[in-house]
Amino acid sequence: LDSVLKGLDHARAFEQQHNHNYALCYLAALRHLRGDGPETTLAAGTESLDLALQQGYRTWVGISRVVRGEAMVRLGRLDEGLAELAGGVEDHRTMQAKTFLPFCQSLLVKGLLMARRIEDALAELGHAEKLAAESKEIWYFAELERLRAKALLLDGQPDEAERLFRKALVTADRQGARLWALKTAQGLAAALTTRGRRQEARAELQARHNAITEGDDAPIVVATRAQLSGLSGKADAVGGPTLDPPAG
Repeated sequence: LDSVLKGLDHARAFEQQHNHNYALCYLAALRHLRGDGPETTLAAGTESLDLALQQGYRTWVGISRVVRGEAMVRLGRLDEGLAELAGGVEDHRTMQAKTFLPFCQSLLVKGLLMARRIEDALAELGHAEKLAAESKEIWYFAELERLRAKALLLDGQPDEAERLFRKALVTADRQGARLWALKTAQGLAAALTTRGRRQEARAELQARHNAITEGDDAPIVVATRAQLSGLSGKADAVGGPTLDPPAG
């Protein structure tokens, strides 16, 4: 975050409009990835989108829109947010841009899951996974696997969801993607807790938390510590509190 903010200050100081928008767009995406609050994330996405539209930088329009849309859904602006998400994905796709398209699609999936539109979410995930495999744009693949696991868990398929959560952890570990591993461990721990496997849930989550060596104040890391604290109590009964991770 500090590096992005420094880059943004540099671009502003030298009045480099394209680099300015580049930094704004990455700041918006980073706000989302860190798990920052929806108001903060929406503001970052809006600033990026406004400059992209003003200067005609189509590269940053779609990404900015999906970040905005996902934040809107978290704020309860469901219909508006889903429309912005779908529009952002289409904006990026119509540029014939494959880079970052699976990322854009994943935010649409998150919105659809928050709306409990599970079939639509799974269909969009299928498109994203196919594109990622074909284009070798696999830096985000562990997140796509995690989202599929979450969708199946919401669809009442806990065994298959657990298998995919663990598969996503393997993918994240192979790529050294500790953030993806942490997000996946949050979901896996919540799923295990629901099934009365609190001790196993805590062990999985603690291991991923211990691997994080920076960004200790990032909301996703703070939320992980809260989830671990909740797992320190007595064992759950099956079907008890799930200690859900943050939305998304």
